Amino acid sequence: DFPIYLLDSLGQLDGAGRVVGGKPSLVLGIDRMMIENPTLRPVLLAHEFFHRYHAQAGGFSDDPGEGQPIWRVLWAEGLATYVSMKLTPGATLTDALILPVDLETQAKPKLADIVARLKPKLDKVDPATYRLLFTYGGKDAAKAGLPWRSGYYAGYLVAAELGKTRTLTGLAHMRGQILRKAIEAALTKIAA
Repeated sequence: DFPIYLLDSLGQLDGAGRVVGGKPSLVLGIDRMMIENPTLRPVLLAHEFFHRYHAQAGGFSDDPGEGQPIWRVLWAEGLATYVSMKLTPGATLTDALILPVDLETQAKPKLADIVARLKPKLDKVDPATYRLLFTYGGKDAAKAGLPWRSGYYAGYLVAAELGKTRTLTGLAHMRGQILRKAIEAALTKIAA
């Protein structure tokens, strides 16, 4: 129940949720999808379609980007990464994280630092933390000694931790303070 736009993004995006004409939509940059590793298309599409489902089922979306509290960004992107790996036959975590291709290898030894940057900002709308941990190619991450998009890795680990006792459907329908507290507890656990 949402529009899908296929376009030449002039190399700017492969897929993203966007509000177009006031309506949540899925925008697919076909040019980027053709340039990137073709084996990643199924996991990328699962990730982006899940964002649309998650917006309807649980009220979480990547549409607001940096304009929402960090815990909501962490959950939206982490759960979409987790679900896309689970729903794409043969997909690995490397596939689900998409870019950079060595994100897990780079982020794993820095996980305590990543979590330490996330936890105090969880309830804040913080564009600087968003750019540092959830965007690709920014200079802020390199200056901080972190890989681009390391928030996706931390979010994936949170979703995987919560997924130990919940179904994918159950995860998609979580919300409110129960979820917020579960995310913080999972961050504490994965940082240890």
